[in-house]
Amino acid sequence: MRVEEYTNRRRLMAAKGLHGNANCSKASELVWNKRTRLSRKLQEEALNRAHYEMIEDDEPYYGEIKELRGIWATGKTLEECRRNLKDAIEGWLLLSIRRGLPVPKLGDYEIKEGEDVMA
Repeated sequence: MRVEEYTNRRRLMAAKGLHGNANCSKASELVWNKRTRLSRKLQEEALNRAHYEMIEDDEPYYGEIKELRGIWATGKTLEECRRNLKDAIEGWLLLSIRRGLPVPKLGDYEIKEGEDVMA
């Protein structure tokens, strides 16, 4: 990931309150960091489960993750579709973790409510 993209994502997450800040305790920040690392592993596992197909559209590549209801993306190329799908998964996972919503187990990775993390 380019430095500019990373910086922009961090700013966006900060604006939406999706990361620890100076007011967070060290323990809260540690839990968030563990969950963020785990969410990346879940994201990778989800991408491995992606199903792609061609559709009749300006962006003919369509991808979805059946285990993550409502997660889909399109693109003009397969690589663009995969990048868009990765972004959709990342946003969904971060929002789910932040709001304490259930995240389904994918492979060996899961986040359980009320626990730090399981891997």
